Amino acid sequence: MEYLAQRLHPRLYRNGEVLFGQGDQGDGLYLIEQGTVRVYRVTAAGKEITLALRGAGEVVGDRSLLDGLPRSAGACAQGS
Repeated sequence: MEYLAQRLHPRLYRNGEVLFGQGDQGDGLYLIEQGTVRVYRVTAAGKEITLALRGAGEVVGDRSLLDGLPRSAGACAQGS
């Protein structure tokens, strides 16, 4: 836990602010302390489709760390 705690970088995101985009290289994961994060995918036609809403205590962005591929979805702060 100490090892992980030393590597955490708390950050506040405003409503609509992007944490990471679809296709970005995965260089970290996000542990949600409070609020909601919307995970979405952009279609070939440019339409955003919400895949999930994640809240306090949940993690987003871990998949690309595990598979080494670019991010398969984007994530942004949702709500206030």
